Amino acid sequence: MVLSLYAVVNRRRRIRELELRAATGDDSLRHFFEQIPVGLWRQDLSRVRSELPDLPIRDAQDLAQYLEAKPDELNRLLSLVRNREVNSETVRLLEAPNRPALLARFQEIFPPEARIIFARLLDALARGQESSQAEAEILTLEGNRRRVLLRLVKNPRDEDWSDIHLAMVETSADGQDLKKNRETERRLLDAQKLDSLGCLASGVAHDFNNLLMSILGNADLALQEIQEETQGAAALQEIHHSSLKAADLCQQMLAYSGRGEPSFHALDLNEMTLNLSFLLRSLVPRKIQYHQDLSATPPVIQGDGSQIQQVVVNLLNNAVEAIGEREGHITLETGQMEATEEYLLSSQASCPLRPGHYAFIRVEDDGAGIDPQLLSQIFDPFFTTKFSFRGMGLAAVLGIVRMHQGSVLVSSEPGRGTTMTVLVPLSGAAVVAEPALQPSDEELVDWQGSGQILLADDEPGVRRVATRMLDKLGFEVILAEDGLQAVEIFNARQDGIDIVILDLTMPRLGGHEACARIRQMDPRVPIILSSGYNEQEVRIGGEDPGPSAFIPKPYTLKRLRRILNKVAASRTFR
Repeated sequence: MVLSLYAVVNRRRRIRELELRAATGDDSLRHFFEQIPVGLWRQDLSRVRSELPDLPIRDAQDLAQYLEAKPDELNRLLSLVRNREVNSETVRLLEAPNRPALLARFQEIFPPEARIIFARLLDALARGQESSQAEAEILTLEGNRRRVLLRLVKNPRDEDWSDIHLAMVETSADGQDLKKNRETERRLLDAQKLDSLGCLASGVAHDFNNLLMSILGNADLALQEIQEETQGAAALQEIHHSSLKAADLCQQMLAYSGRGEPSFHALDLNEMTLNLSFLLRSLVPRKIQYHQDLSATPPVIQGDGSQIQQVVVNLLNNAVEAIGEREGHITLETGQMEATEEYLLSSQASCPLRPGHYAFIRVEDDGAGIDPQLLSQIFDPFFTTKFSFRGMGLAAVLGIVRMHQGSVLVSSEPGRGTTMTVLVPLSGAAVVAEPALQPSDEELVDWQGSGQILLADDEPGVRRVATRMLDKLGFEVILAEDGLQAVEIFNARQDGIDIVILDLTMPRLGGHEACARIRQMDPRVPIILSSGYNEQEVRIGGEDPGPSAFIPKPYTLKRLRRILNKVAASRTFR
């Protein structure tokens, strides 16, 4: 049953994931591209590939031999390479003044002998290998020679070679850096695996949120139409409660994928830990000694307080479980540190980080420790060595930390305990007071709107339950099945439409594109974007008008009422 369910959602997930990435970009991939201590080029080799069938060779295995004998032909193929992007490590390694200069002078870094190596890498791609590597001596833009390990990597689905990654890592001539290079390669592969799992978790969470929208929304509406004392009300309460728990699990899956629902501001880790002290101590059994060691200098980050609190709670729970039923010690420490390259390589890291100054949260226990063979798996979703475990655990921690452009470093020895250190970039921003409280749900319980709302969503179940909610709140609803239909309806009836609600990912035209077209017709109309993803994927405010607000699925009548009240209070209706 599980496999058939995944088969159903997988195709839709892939389509929506591609649409979403094309529309908004992917911050977690951008962070990975910049932070990994490896020179990376993104290249389009599609024109090179299209030329290969016309070369006078018998098969792909003769390509390297042919190009070695025909340097002019090799130079011609190199001239067809379109360099799309380089990361900052490549700029440093090749002594370039800036990225554009490096992108324009790709051929200059390859002397004749290095071009032969590049030909062999092309040969491997032509023979169907997804990656190949070789050592070569290249030139920097300053004319200095660098010995590097070159690795050409192709996405399995990239049949036309339009998105190839060329990685380069500096090596020493005598091979002293071999261990470091292998460690860097391992981290690159780990990051690729985590990104793939993140894409899967994100897509599944998105589709389940759409399903939960119908379940939770209908249960929420039914509870308001039935007497509280009846058995039917009790059953609906259980459905409602279970739906909220399922939605919370989806949020953990989104957090793992780097697509949680964050609200970033200056956050003092010391102050946050002190405010959590009572809760944290209650999580630790009396037979375990718990100690907090907060730094004298407050470590301030740009972060989401509730999500960083979840990180601390999950790490503490993990430490408690590691100690088990026996006596033990747990220490929670905060502070600032200078993370050197040697330090970052000394522990199992969840994500690549560049050396620098970071804030840290460290949880140390003297529990059972982790088998070295399992260290690379501890951040996988639902991975555990404990039969009773449920949930996302360290996977959710990893996703939250990735959203904060940080990493989790793990040092462990079986029988001696584990130390988990969360590193997040320091912020120079001042911590400000919390904003004034919004109206309470009790104050809004009788709020009613009026006018027409254009609702666009490709899921029939979502359209039905959202229509019932909007009708209960006093609105007349006009339905559209996709973004293009929503634009056409608004164009024909814009004078009578007061608010627009758009799903983020829809066939023919997505929410962002539909929002932009409607804004061209009427810049003042309130537009609310909704999605099974989260607000991180939606551009609210900024220089372009964009959407007025965002509401994540699944939502209740209470949450929809609050969003509509906020939009109505901040906009002047026509």
